[in-house]
Amino acid sequence: MTRRQVLGLLLGLFCSTLWLAVPADAQKRGGTLVVGNDEDAVGLDPHVSFAFASSNFYEHVYTGLTRFNARMEIEADLATAWEIPNPTTYVFRLRKGIRFHDGTELTAEVAKWNFERMMGEKSQRRSELTPVDHVEVVDPVTVRIKLKTPFAPFLSLLTDRAGMMVSRAAVEKHGADFATHPVGTGPFGLVEWVRKDHVPLKKSPGYFKPGLPYLDGLNFRVIPDDSVKLTNLRTGAVDIIDAIPPKDVGTVKRDPQLVFTESAGLGYSDVILNLKRAPFASTALRQALAGAIDRDAIQRVIFFNTGRPAQGPIAPGHFAYDPAFAPFKADPARVKAFVEAARAIEAELGTR
Repeated sequence: MTRRQVLGLLLGLFCSTLWLAVPADAQKRGGTLVVGNDEDAVGLDPHVSFAFASSNFYEHVYTGLTRFNARMEIEADLATAWEIPNPTTYVFRLRKGIRFHDGTELTAEVAKWNFERMMGEKSQRRSELTPVDHVEVVDPVTVRIKLKTPFAPFLSLLTDRAGMMVSRAAVEKHGADFATHPVGTGPFGLVEWVRKDHVPLKKSPGYFKPGLPYLDGLNFRVIPDDSVKLTNLRTGAVDIIDAIPPKDVGTVKRDPQLVFTESAGLGYSDVILNLKRAPFASTALRQALAGAIDRDAIQRVIFFNTGRPAQGPIAPGHFAYDPAFAPFKADPARVKAFVEAARAIEAELGTR
């Protein structure tokens, strides 16, 4: 269990919620959608980038072997199907005729090369793929992945960056500059990247899903200030924004010129404590802090009733969510008991 998971369980923090707002008359097929985004990408190479901020950009340029659908079920994407003949073997059958934006073909050999690249020393995906022992080419469209040990989350791992395929030819051509010249199999390809300003993408004519994408292009405008971003939306400078500050949700909902969409997220906000240093090296004091936090008050005052207290790091939309698990509640008497227990332990240690 990671430190982040431990703190999620102890403090019972908050699941994230995604809010989107668009002008009421902005829904149509074709054209370019201008997106107000709060952060710029750090890099557009999914195997190298570690920043979450890059996800909004390269998830349109790349596709993975698997993906989550709207019901949070894992389904095929670049892979048409897979088999798990034993707990340490995964066999993926790739779609035939898939081509990258540069015209090169996705084959089992290229998929194998992608995994070996991600398992290399320069990749941020290396730790995620630690369970992988080696990758084998079965035939031109079939790849077999052998694990060192059984690893239950493997399929879900491939829905994200560890499953995204990049063009081998483009990587070999651009080398370290591939992060600014991304080439994938997604619905859009990069036009240019003007750092901290805008990132336009254009429709890929060779995208493998018939009739998609609906849009001719996307243009991400980087607008870090939430108030400025919302003003840009209201004036029509952007068509959609990625999120709304909780304090503005009520106002946006009441605006007849905007369409407000809300959906529960899978993330959560948290507080990270150093468990190796005083005072939080003490389990009793960590429990005291957990019992001293009024999560319902934070939800009302800071989040303006737009979220909900978390029950740990697993959000309600996830299949592993357990509604029976409850976080600490604000309880002064319990906090006092934990503090007294911590003092008793310290006193006992001090006499040794």
